[in-house]
Amino acid sequence: MARARRLANLLRRLVYRAGFPLARSWWWLTRPSATGVAVAIVAQGRVLVVHQSFRKGLGLVGGGLRPGEDPRAGMVRELAEEVGLVLSPDRLRVLPVLELVHEWRSLRVHLFEAELPEQPALRPDGAEVVAVSWHWPAELRAEPGLHPVLRGWLDSRAEPEPATCGGAGR
Repeated sequence: MARARRLANLLRRLVYRAGFPLARSWWWLTRPSATGVAVAIVAQGRVLVVHQSFRKGLGLVGGGLRPGEDPRAGMVRELAEEVGLVLSPDRLRVLPVLELVHEWRSLRVHLFEAELPEQPALRPDGAEVVAVSWHWPAELRAEPGLHPVLRGWLDSRAEPEPATCGGAGR
């Protein structure tokens, strides 16, 4: 059973890697708009970031909303699908909606934040999200190639951060 799951994830990862450049080309031609969700999960001062199989750089857990889907429900779904984290919708604090253009798409991203007392055990889906890590926000600010939604969340943070950050921790 585990072997079949690994094979399925490998095939899904291949589809993401092959399909993403095609999707970006289509977006360049059509300049579509999309609505999505993203969440900054913060535990012990560090934020959870994901490493996607098809995109370089770091980002937040998130994704597209299904037609008619409530943003909180969509965020809960994305957390469970991408990293195996089950959170109640009432744990999500609503942040301002981000409006941006990225990869030739106009994006409207419902942004959330959730504070957890400790870093939970996570299970990346292995296809879309291949790894997760925890970082101090201050160290992420200096990181090149962040997804603009993660950069937007970092830019919105007003609270002071520790002078020394230490390592990334996993």
